Amino acid sequence: MPQRDSIVVLTESEAAVVTAATNNDHIKEAIKALNARITENSAAMKSTRSGPKTSEEFEKARNAAQENLQLLEALPESEGKAALVNELKQAAVLFDEGLAMHGQGN
Repeated sequence: MPQRDSIVVLTESEAAVVTAATNNDHIKEAIKALNARITENSAAMKSTRSGPKTSEEFEKARNAAQENLQLLEALPESEGKAALVNELKQAAVLFDEGLAMHGQGN
């Protein structure tokens, strides 16, 4: 037997949860925090472009690339995302190679 559509009314506490979960200020703060972390990770990767680097610097850069890959997983699929993910994967390989040159590769 088919069920009838019904109207559901949230309780006051349930409505508060939904309001908090959709609060633009919280979303904006979360995006700012993610952006700051991605920027910090990008700086760690860029630091390997000049001069000789230690194994610690390559490890930090590799970890930064891997973390940025994880952060990008939340984004919707797009051509730009696919290209960025590919570039980050290539960079992570380069950082692994740098670690291998120091005798500390995975």
